[in-house]
Amino acid sequence: MAILPALILLAVGWFLARYSIIFPAVIGLFLLSGALGLLGSRLNPLSPGFYLTTKPSWTAIGTAFLAGAVLLWMTYEYYLHSWGPLLPRIPAL
Repeated sequence: MAILPALILLAVGWFLARYSIIFPAVIGLFLLSGALGLLGSRLNPLSPGFYLTTKPSWTAIGTAFLAGAVLLWMTYEYYLHSWGPLLPRIPAL
């Protein structure tokens, strides 16, 4: 269930990188924190999500981690090679 939103956020982050490299960085951190939350509900017995009858699949957790890592790596590459602006460009009036 979390695979499709992770892939959509990956595409949105990739699209928004042309306007500012801050957007994919924030989306990547959001995806990594979400993946950690899903992993916690799968492994941590002290988490309330651990006792749910339906748990997130390992594929969904891996997809969220991978999408977040790809966005952060893309942000690093864009910054390193100056492919995208750091701050959004505001058109002159």
